[in-house]
Amino acid sequence: MSALYKRPYNRISACSRFIENIDRLGASREVIWMKAEARFIHACSYFYLASYFHDVPLVKTVLTAEESNNVKKAARAEVIQYIVDELTEISTQLPRHKELPATELERATSQAALVFLARTHLLNKEYKKAAEVCNTIITWGDNQLHDNYQTLFYPAGKSSPEHIFAIHLVDNLAGHALPQHAYPVKDAGWCLVNGSSHLYEAYEFLDGSPFSYEDPRFNPDNLGENRDPRLDYTLIYNRATFRGTTYTCHPESGSVDKIGAGQASQTGYLLRKYFDET
Repeated sequence: MSALYKRPYNRISACSRFIENIDRLGASREVIWMKAEARFIHACSYFYLASYFHDVPLVKTVLTAEESNNVKKAARAEVIQYIVDELTEISTQLPRHKELPATELERATSQAALVFLARTHLLNKEYKKAAEVCNTIITWGDNQLHDNYQTLFYPAGKSSPEHIFAIHLVDNLAGHALPQHAYPVKDAGWCLVNGSSHLYEAYEFLDGSPFSYEDPRFNPDNLGENRDPRLDYTLIYNRATFRGTTYTCHPESGSVDKIGAGQASQTGYLLRKYFDET
C-alpha cells in the first residue's frame, strides 16, 4: 500500500520539475506536446491518489525540503477539481489519436486525457458528465473496437485503434516474467495470477442476461458454454484446453494443478488473456 502512495508522488515531483523548466526550450509544437504530457501524468497520478486515499497533499510546484516536510492535505473535492481542470485543458493541447505517427502510439493524446477525465467524473459520481466526455471520443471516431478481442492483446494488436492509451512491450529491450508467473503447473508455471469467482460470474450469457448457476444454460462440464466469448479469451477454468492440453484443477483429481496442491491456483481460475498459445 505504501508504494501506491509513494510512487505517484515520485512521478508528481519529476513532472513538476519538467513542467517548470521545459519552457526554456521555447514554444515549439513538440515542447507544447511534451509539457502537456507531463501535466497529463501529473493529473493521472492525482487521480489514483484521490481514488485510494481521498484527502492528499496537492502539490503543483517543485517544493523545497522545508516545504515538503510541512505540506498539508487537501480535501478530496479540491484534488478532484484540480484533476478535472487539468485534464479538460490538456485535452485541447494534446494531439488526437488519428494524428499520432505509427512510431508514437504510446504517447498521450486528447482521447487519453478525456478518458481519465471521464473516469474522474465517475469517481465523483458525476455520471452524466462522464457520459458526455465519452461521447466526445465516440463522435470523433478515431477509435473503434478491435475485430478480434483475443488478438487485441497480442503483439500484432498493439496498433489497434481500440487502444486509447497503452504501454507496449518493446521486444528484446527488457524481458518480462508473466508466462512463468501465470501459467498452470502443467506448463511449468507458478499459478500466481488467479481469477476470482466474481470475475467468472460477471460474464453474462450469450443473450446478455446475467449469469446464474441455477440457469439451465450453465454447464458444469464446460464452464464457458453459452457465455460471453470474452470469458474463454480471459480465463482458464477446469477442463479447459490451454496450450494443447487439458487444465484440470478439481480438488479431488490427481492433477498437478488441483486446487490446494503446492503451487496450484487457489481459485481454480488462471489467466489466458495476453498469451498467444501458438
